[in-house]
Amino acid sequence: MINAWFLEGLTADTVPTSLHDLQAQFTPRVLTPGDLVPEKKWEATVAGHTSDLPQGWTELGALASFRRGIATGCNRFFFLSVAEADAAGISGHHRRACIGRSADARGLRFGPDHLADLTSAGRRVVLVDFSADLSEAEAKYIDRGHAEGLDERYLLKMRKPWFSMEKRPPAPIWAAVFGRGDLRFVLNDTDTHNLTNFHCVFPKIEGAAFHKVLCLLLNTSTVRARFGQAGRTYAGGLKKFDPNDLKRVQIPDLRNLSKTAVQELAAIFDAETRQEDSTALSAAAEAQIATYF
Repeated sequence: MINAWFLEGLTADTVPTSLHDLQAQFTPRVLTPGDLVPEKKWEATVAGHTSDLPQGWTELGALASFRRGIATGCNRFFFLSVAEADAAGISGHHRRACIGRSADARGLRFGPDHLADLTSAGRRVVLVDFSADLSEAEAKYIDRGHAEGLDERYLLKMRKPWFSMEKRPPAPIWAAVFGRGDLRFVLNDTDTHNLTNFHCVFPKIEGAAFHKVLCLLLNTSTVRARFGQAGRTYAGGLKKFDPNDLKRVQIPDLRNLSKTAVQELAAIFDAETRQEDSTALSAAAEAQIATYF
């Protein structure tokens, strides 16, 4: 038998200083090797989380597919500000709008105004995506990268040609890779791509309203409370999700909603995200949402 204690959110005042203090503060879970062997990750089992789905819920993998963000192989070469792209002579058809830092999408919705603000601030928002149709300036830019040995980097060496870029459509929803406290899902209301700062969430049901509702539910406290059953937690409370972890996130099954309910919940999301860069839903919105499930 295995006695296991799961400690989370400790402060300097509550951390046990001895085994006796640990036993006094926390009730151990008694596990067997058979409880742990079938599990790829032990955290949820040790924490006492149940994997049973509540009635009317499903795993997120039933509603969406996932991919990691774009890995450029060399951000300083492929991920530029508008001024840097202009100076290098990168033509418009070889540019894709992109963000590379989680802080560049501060709220629960990323819209055209946010992209415009980042551009005006001189932030990097241009993903260079070369094709065979190269201008003279672009050919010189690639030659410079070759002279620096970029084509020998691991990721770039695997690409044919080395200066090509990963191809995928912009993701309708972004999922934060790391977070302290609650993890965040962001509705992408633009044609902006993302680097590995976010994972890409591609809903299996099309339509702006469904995308809004999915993002809304993923940011509710009820769903967030069950995030511990997916992902993993590192020292200091830093949480991380891999794309495969997202499949196991538990969420109310939106396929059971009527068209009217979808429209009503989408309107709640619109109302909540009118506040600039709001990172959490209001208590009033949480109460409204709860009436649907």
